[in-house]
Amino acid sequence: MNVPPTSPTGFLLKTIQACPDLQWATPEQQLQLAARGHHRSLKAGEILFQKGERGESIFLIIQGDLEVYLPSTADLSELIMARLFNQGEALGEWAATREGQTRSASVRARGNSTLLEIPYELIREVGALTGFLGHSASRGQKLESHDTLATASPLFNLMTRQGSARLSYLEKNYSGEAEIFSEGDVSEEVFLILEGTVEIYSADETVRTILGKGQIFGELGVSQSVPRSTSAKAKTPCRLLVLKAQDFLALTRDNDEFAQHLLTLRKIYQTRSSEVVLQFHYQVGEQPRFSSTIQLDGDRKLISDYSIYDDSVSVETLPETGDAIVFSYQDESRDISRRLELHEGRISGARFHGPHPEAGRVVEAIRNDLTISADQIQQFESQGTLFDPGISQDLLCHCMQITRSEIAPGGEVAQCSLEELMQVTGAGTVCGSCRGELASLCQSSESLEMNLLEVSEFQPDIFRVRMTPKNQEPLASFTPGQHIQLEATIRGEKVRRTYTLTSPAGETRWREITFKRDPHGLFSRWLAKAKPGNEVLSVSAPTGEFTANLDQSEPIILLVAGIGVTPALNILRSRVQKGSGPRVIVDHSFHSVATGPCREELLLLTESNPDLEYHPRETIAGQRIQSRDVERYHSLYPAARWLICGPEGFETVMQEKLESAGVFAGNVAVELFHARGSLQQDSLPKDRASLVLGLLTTVFTASVLGMDLLPQSWRDWQSSFAGHWISGSALMVFLGWQWVLPLKRIGRSTGNSAKSLQLHRRLGALSPLLLLLHGSGFGAGMLGLISLLFLTHTVLGVADRSLISDTTRQRQYLQVWLYPHIVISLLLSALALFHLWLILGHGGPS
Repeated sequence: MNVPPTSPTGFLLKTIQACPDLQWATPEQQLQLAARGHHRSLKAGEILFQKGERGESIFLIIQGDLEVYLPSTADLSELIMARLFNQGEALGEWAATREGQTRSASVRARGNSTLLEIPYELIREVGALTGFLGHSASRGQKLESHDTLATASPLFNLMTRQGSARLSYLEKNYSGEAEIFSEGDVSEEVFLILEGTVEIYSADETVRTILGKGQIFGELGVSQSVPRSTSAKAKTPCRLLVLKAQDFLALTRDNDEFAQHLLTLRKIYQTRSSEVVLQFHYQVGEQPRFSSTIQLDGDRKLISDYSIYDDSVSVETLPETGDAIVFSYQDESRDISRRLELHEGRISGARFHGPHPEAGRVVEAIRNDLTISADQIQQFESQGTLFDPGISQDLLCHCMQITRSEIAPGGEVAQCSLEELMQVTGAGTVCGSCRGELASLCQSSESLEMNLLEVSEFQPDIFRVRMTPKNQEPLASFTPGQHIQLEATIRGEKVRRTYTLTSPAGETRWREITFKRDPHGLFSRWLAKAKPGNEVLSVSAPTGEFTANLDQSEPIILLVAGIGVTPALNILRSRVQKGSGPRVIVDHSFHSVATGPCREELLLLTESNPDLEYHPRETIAGQRIQSRDVERYHSLYPAARWLICGPEGFETVMQEKLESAGVFAGNVAVELFHARGSLQQDSLPKDRASLVLGLLTTVFTASVLGMDLLPQSWRDWQSSFAGHWISGSALMVFLGWQWVLPLKRIGRSTGNSAKSLQLHRRLGALSPLLLLLHGSGFGAGMLGLISLLFLTHTVLGVADRSLISDTTRQRQYLQVWLYPHIVISLLLSALALFHLWLILGHGGPS
């Protein structure tokens, strides 16, 4: 439908003036083009022109949404090249300079659109053909480069199909060795390589990665809002596409596929070694993949291949080494399979489908030509792990080194509560991360059999399950934030898992949980497929201390991430149901809008209630919670109760931010239930600062005492009555206080003693300075022994097993470390008390 406009309107002229590809036209020529052009209307799905047709016109968007694409062929599926939707964007000009004036691609309307059609003949008639052809030829070269890259690079194609029009970005050229950015620079741009190669290197000039055409870099700093962690320079002359941070974040927010590609890139960053890594991005059928290559000795290469969507990775060495022996591990209930290929006792290849925590260590084993032992092979075939027996399903409490078989030889314990089990065994009393597993071992005397009432997937992989009592009796109310334990028989075995309740606290008809299906999780996969009416579950009574008191007046602030939002959902629903109570603020971090669990309901709940706040944060868009956000909450609500729930790393960071902001630790509660296997040997917090501090103070004290370096004025004070009592009392108080943590362990305290552990270490590291406070030398006899034991005890105390990463070595070290630590502690305390008794027996210090 072609209708010449009756007169050149200001709007049409504005469209032409907004078109950068018509800037060669004079104002008079622009006016004529607006007056003599034609409207072209397209309905959604209608084709404007097709690849190979003869082009006669250029088109400008007045309003609408169009996409440029290459039609499918026998060999290739349809490929989206660009989207255009801004007023004044042009298409169809390249054909004017191509042989036969043929169209290079097809164009169709994504939505109803209106265009301004300007025939090439009209451009010639207004006297602007030469300028038009010159500009079109230059632009055509750029388009050809773009389309070639979009065809070859799945990542770049994702950018164009989302809405980054073919020429709407900035391009920069760099000469060889030119610096692109430096370590520590503010992360303001993301780069994609159009031509050439780029080196990523560290502060010591070590080359980390070499990237080529179609690869992206600089995205980590932008998405995490942190300075550059490495430097980048052009290895060869190169041309880069440059996206400003805000444009890149908008792209990742709106395009889940693009975001998934970036997450896979991060896996490569996390597992690569110190060698130069070459990265490539390609596609096999419909499955995009990243390939990472490390040059080994001689002609050998190590290639790691990561699938974008199906959570699989393969590792192989080239050239192939000949016949290899294959060893396999499979867990069908979790859809996990792992395969190793060994040649002459060394790994030559590996395949992982599902979680692959040891992929990086397999790469290291290949790099270092590590020989795999028979015991490791046996472990791999039985447990799926090659290096770390700490992943063994038997070890439950990593902090206390307590196994499941020690707690429950028969697979479960007698009827008891979680708190009772912790008091009896001591498990869960350090960091608390294993309490979910402990709860799964408990038999509750208050469990009810319940029928499945509803199983619904209301967001991708996010499910809501409702259960109603089999005896149809009303349920008791519970405290907002509490959890329940579900038990079901799966493949003939009883399986228990703990979930936070999301039904309102006063709901008596059913219990509801909200969970995320783990693609390789046993219970969540089963529950997501369960059919209402066909399954009966055993459901415990609500329990837990991670709760909100809705009768109090102090505000409640929840810092949650991902599916850790479930306590917040429960608390908000309960607060709305109650109709009164404290102000509740929910700060929710999630990957993207599309994956933010329960986001829509939380928005509705808070929009209708002025006492409720919901602050969603898209981390992929750089909206991570910052220290200033925590400080602002604390300044507004200094007496608030804080609840933290999310992945282990998130909880740790939030606790650190609250501590830095000056929030009273007694006002903070942390939900300590994590997915099974998510916490390994790192559950015992590392504290390298205490090790360094302890060694420094020990060496310093030994040097001062051994070389008699204390000033005379200090010695005079030490020999005074006050000096004797003050310094001696300080030493005795310290020795007594150091027994607080062991006594808490012996007493099976159910509190979270992670803070006590850190304080225990830090004060222990500073304790040698107390010797300088009390004495001027090592002393002789018993006094010399006490001094020696004191310094030895300090070094032993700060050099604990948390400094060792390998779990097997941790256990071995613990056996060697624990007994001397205890014996020296007892001996030191006994000698100190005996020394005090002698002094008091002789009338006290003089």
